[in-house]
Amino acid sequence: MLNKFRRYNTAAGLIDPGDAIICAVSGGADSMALLGCLLALREEYALTVSVLHCNHHLRPEADGDAAFVRDFCQARHIPFTCCDLDVTTQQRKTGQSLEDAARRLRYACFAQAIPWDAKIATAHNAQDNLETSLIRLVRGASPRGLSGIPPCRGRIIRPLLFATRSEILDFLQKQHIPHREDASNATDFCLRNRLRHHVVPRLTAENPALETAWLETARQLREEDAYLSDLAQVAILDARQGNGFSIARVQVLHPVLRARVLFGFLQAFGVRQPRREHVRQLEALLASQSASGRLSLPGVCLARNYDTIAPAAESAPAPAFAAVLQIPGVTPLPSLGLRIRCELAPAAENFEKIANNTTQIILNYAMIKGRALEVRPRQPGDVLRLSGGSRTLKRRMIDCKIPRAQRDRIPVLAMGETVLAAFGLGTDPAWQAQAGKPCLRVILVQEKEEHTHA
Repeated sequence: MLNKFRRYNTAAGLIDPGDAIICAVSGGADSMALLGCLLALREEYALTVSVLHCNHHLRPEADGDAAFVRDFCQARHIPFTCCDLDVTTQQRKTGQSLEDAARRLRYACFAQAIPWDAKIATAHNAQDNLETSLIRLVRGASPRGLSGIPPCRGRIIRPLLFATRSEILDFLQKQHIPHREDASNATDFCLRNRLRHHVVPRLTAENPALETAWLETARQLREEDAYLSDLAQVAILDARQGNGFSIARVQVLHPVLRARVLFGFLQAFGVRQPRREHVRQLEALLASQSASGRLSLPGVCLARNYDTIAPAAESAPAPAFAAVLQIPGVTPLPSLGLRIRCELAPAAENFEKIANNTTQIILNYAMIKGRALEVRPRQPGDVLRLSGGSRTLKRRMIDCKIPRAQRDRIPVLAMGETVLAAFGLGTDPAWQAQAGKPCLRVILVQEKEEHTHA
């Protein structure tokens, strides 16, 4: 399995020589196998490996699991940290299921535990990926949701996503690595377990290589989703008209692409938690034979005026300027009267002096290379991590006394839900350029200034 581990992580770009990796270890077979792989390759890749254990305190065996992982690490001189989680209180406060509450607390712990220069590795595997896709299928999901678990999200990596359950158990046996069994996995108390015990075996009987086959399907779904997202960003820029969008330019789009574009506009207009139903309502407004009409959605009221749909005057619309940056190259933001110029430089110099520069951000190019870097307005819940800690963008803008009318006009650099930087507010140290290493300069330019220099 070690050879497959090497090939998968090289192809996915998850692990690089010299990485500092925090391995999330529950004590179960999957996480112990992940830790075993990292330890086996530690010297070859010059890795710094440490362990984080989350104690959910949900089972009588929970403290025993924590002690098992701690003892395993101490015997091998592996740095060990235990994070105690109060899942029951979280569930009571939020009304979430125990599984969802535990997951939210666990990832919050990950966010707090990750140093700016480290990655955290979780032991999600091929079986987990299949089960996650089936759960979303049962509940209803988009192609993006059906694609399952992504290989990485920000600094969280899943190096074991390729491995089947049988491969994991075989590896543990051959390497003489102990593990703990979670008795709750044998119950049917949650949907995941019911699917694992009753549905997956029937599907596997039809295709013994089901887990591996689904990994390939999930990969294709992610690639197609990324491609459609890029097309949607281009279409959004093309359809932008004033503070709204042109109905004619949106209606000519393929229905699949049109739905994505409308969803993007709903986000830009400030609709709280836009859903498919909101997209369908907006499509009905587009298709209406009337030259005027209004649509009330959570947080905003949209108005149709002949060929344009835009937030009603009283709704204080946010500008739509989301786009995937051209690296290197120039990305126009016409709604702001700005362009973003991306330049590659062999080495970063004096980047500390411009940490809060309103027109320039310098990023670590090695972490950006080959990945889609997006510029967009702030979104609800956006968090920017700086040296002083993590705070929401809203809070940071309030602290910086940025007028409310200007907050949605500040370009934010992001990868998915991860905020890398915001012009004038700062850059996450994890993504910031490193002295003497290749960097990416992201420069904000007024359109007329860009023309002057052309």
